Amino acid sequence: MLLTTTQVALYGADSVDYTSAVATAQAMGIPCANVTGNFNIAATWVARASHMVIAVGGQANRALYWNPCGWVTTAYSMAAYPACTTPFVYYPSNPYSGPIRPGYFASGDGITGLDSLRLAMMLAHYAIYGEFPAGMCCLPATTELTGQTCTRQACQGSPSNDCPKTS
Repeated sequence: MLLTTTQVALYGADSVDYTSAVATAQAMGIPCANVTGNFNIAATWVARASHMVIAVGGQANRALYWNPCGWVTTAYSMAAYPACTTPFVYYPSNPYSGPIRPGYFASGDGITGLDSLRLAMMLAHYAIYGEFPAGMCCLPATTELTGQTCTRQACQGSPSNDCPKTS
C-alpha cells in the first residue's frame, strides 16, 4: 500500500537531523507541516497513526523508542511509561510498506549523519513510490535499539527544535 506525501512525516530531535528532515521533505514533496523537531508532535503522530513517522537520526530514534530524557508528551500516559520506556516500536520491516499502524515508526538512524539522511530519503521514497530511488539499491547500515538497554546518559537532543535560521 503506497502512501501519499501528506501521510509521511519526519522527526529530527537536534538541529542537524532536523535539517536532514527538512531536506528530505523538500526532495520528496512532503509538506513542511509534516516535518517536526517537537517530540510531543512526533509522538502524537505515532500514537494516533495519523502519519508514517520516520525518526531521522539517533536522537529522534532514541526519543521515540525510549524517551530517555523523560520529555513530556500527551501522546501516552507518562505515569505508565516513565523515562526509558515508550509504547512505540519499529515497523516490523524496513523498508516500510503497508498500512500506517498506531505505535509504530520507522528508524532513520544511520551510523553517520549522511547515512541518516540517505535512510530518511530512501524510506520516504519507498513509502510513497514502493521502490528505492534510482541508483540506490540497499539501505545503509542502521543503529537498532532493539535488545539494547536504555540509560539516562542516552538523553540527547531537545524536546523541541525550531526551523534552522538562515542568514
